[in-house]
Amino acid sequence: MTADLDEADRLVRAGDHGRASFLARRALRRGGGGRAYAVMVIAACGEKDLGSAKAFLAQVPRGQLARVKRECQRLGLDLDPGRPRAARPQGPACPPGQVAWEDGRCYQSCVSNRDCGGRTCTPFGGGRSGCL
Repeated sequence: MTADLDEADRLVRAGDHGRASFLARRALRRGGGGRAYAVMVIAACGEKDLGSAKAFLAQVPRGQLARVKRECQRLGLDLDPGRPRAARPQGPACPPGQVAWEDGRCYQSCVSNRDCGGRTCTPFGGGRSGCL
């Protein structure tokens, strides 16, 4: 059981979520407990299976919850969607075809430097870019 969980931990870190989940389930049948559930949650997050991740999460020991949730967040699955988030700063209301930047001004939207007529197309974050 311990060898299966050690291998499952290694595999989940290596990105082999399917095999890690298999070994964790096998360890669980042999008495693996909370550690097996933790691996199963992370493996489910790696496979983008929110339903399974949430179902297994209820069995993860309290002391491992933060680590498991952080790992799932890193893998792109948020297990705490209702938690409060820091407010994003509101920029100016820009006209269509323009985006706000951190200096509070509006700039022409762009995809590449060709859209900017000699200026530089700069990523502003959040999938937005503008000509500076």
